[in-house]
Amino acid sequence: RRAPLTVARHMPATQEEIEAAQLPTNADEEMVKLRHSASHVMALAVKNVFKDEVQVTIGPWIENGYYYDFHKPTGEAITDKDLKRIKKEMDKIIKKD
Repeated sequence: RRAPLTVARHMPATQEEIEAAQLPTNADEEMVKLRHSASHVMALAVKNVFKDEVQVTIGPWIENGYYYDFHKPTGEAITDKDLKRIKKEMDKIIKKD
């Protein structure tokens, strides 16, 4: 039996949170490019942090942000501590390029 997917989301979880945050939509082409690039940076950061312990599955930019689904064969969830490590790696990737 396959372990469940683990999801890291960098966006508000509900429609109410989205409206309250007043996030920009994808009406702006530059925002679409930014979200698309950010999703790839996040995927690379996750692979750098977890190496072969995680598989990147699917993760596009979406209306109010971006996301990726990750599969950890061990079935472990990505923790808040892991998210901090991922964010730190994303910052490192962005500064490098």
